[in-house]
Amino acid sequence: MGTRGPSAGAPVENVEKEGDVKARLLDSVEDAFAAFECLLTATPLDLRFGGWTVREVIGHLASWTEAAASGIIEDLAGFPWRDEERDAFNGRARQQVLVESDAQLVQRYCAARTTLLATLMSAPPAALGPGSAAGEWARGIVEHYMGHVARLEGKPAA
Repeated sequence: MGTRGPSAGAPVENVEKEGDVKARLLDSVEDAFAAFECLLTATPLDLRFGGWTVREVIGHLASWTEAAASGIIEDLAGFPWRDEERDAFNGRARQQVLVESDAQLVQRYCAARTTLLATLMSAPPAALGPGSAAGEWARGIVEHYMGHVARLEGKPAA
């Protein structure tokens, strides 16, 4: 007898391949960056949103993007990321913006963006699945960016 296929009427599992998860995650991160950067082209850096200037939001997201890349790298190397209290992290990030020129701020943001994307591209697909620390870092960055995009657009954050 030949090999047996699935029996008629048996449910077919729709399992997404790891490579597809990685590609979708990369697309989501790139889309979040693009949405944020699109808003920046028409928004003055000194404009305030919720007590923060747009400049401070750029620095804040640059710091979180740097942290996400580090967290993913550390996770892939088998080391848990050292969690820092959120308010202390945000305070440090905000202070850093005060000592940076606009050019330095943009350069740091671009470097963080590039590093995160390169880190995700080089990560094995299995390391980015739902529930993985690396994957959660990446999904968290998308959520974080889109929350700031919503606020900058004047919409309630999701």
